[in-house]
Amino acid sequence: MRGYSNPLLIVVDEAAFVDDDIYKALLPAQASGRTNIIVMSTPNGQQGFFYEQWENHSAPWTRIKIDAADCPRITEQFLAQARLSLGHESFSQEFHCQFLLAPGAIFTREMVLQCIKPNVEALFPWDEQVMS
Repeated sequence: MRGYSNPLLIVVDEAAFVDDDIYKALLPAQASGRTNIIVMSTPNGQQGFFYEQWENHSAPWTRIKIDAADCPRITEQFLAQARLSLGHESFSQEFHCQFLLAPGAIFTREMVLQCIKPNVEALFPWDEQVMS
């Protein structure tokens, strides 16, 4: 996909499961401004470019959410069986499009982000060299 420029359409299916580096590699192909991109997926936790773009409402995307209960092809009987098979969390993510925490996560994403402070002086100066 690198080197190919000016496509009319890019479709990323199951985008929540696509590595962020692949999405980043698609960005230069869209430089002409004529490329339409469709990213679609069921959620895969609160991580990755798909989640970030879904949550970032200043990003220029049209967001369409289709809950399984809104699809006339999916029966209540099937949903009840799927709920029993998958358990509440997996079912909610897979069929109700909910971005959930990773299994076993102790801290929410918001809690972690509150701990990140920009422009904090390094506690140990040699750490800066290791980190850069």
